[in-house]
Amino acid sequence: MFSGPIWPSFGNLKNLYDLSLEENNLSGSIPDSISGMTSLEVSYNRLYGDTPSGGQFMTFPESSFDGNQALCPRLLAPCQRKQIPPLVSPGKEMKIVDWNFGIGAY
Repeated sequence: MFSGPIWPSFGNLKNLYDLSLEENNLSGSIPDSISGMTSLEVSYNRLYGDTPSGGQFMTFPESSFDGNQALCPRLLAPCQRKQIPPLVSPGKEMKIVDWNFGIGAY
């Protein structure tokens, strides 16, 4: 039941090789500081952005990142951003301008 961001200080734990943070409520991006992990499971959280490109990240299976709607694993070439769903359904008063940006007008 972890929530909040993944702590960058996990990267300071030099003897930690495998980290499983699946099925929590983690949000934010994956910090570059943990690129030394040989195994990482972060599926089914609320993570977003690009995954780190260093260390072992290029060898992790895509399933390590499943269930994070706005996370873009660098395993995909070219990386296609996944759309972050809007918080409010677009209606007559709202026009979607970009992927996750809306402007309301009355």
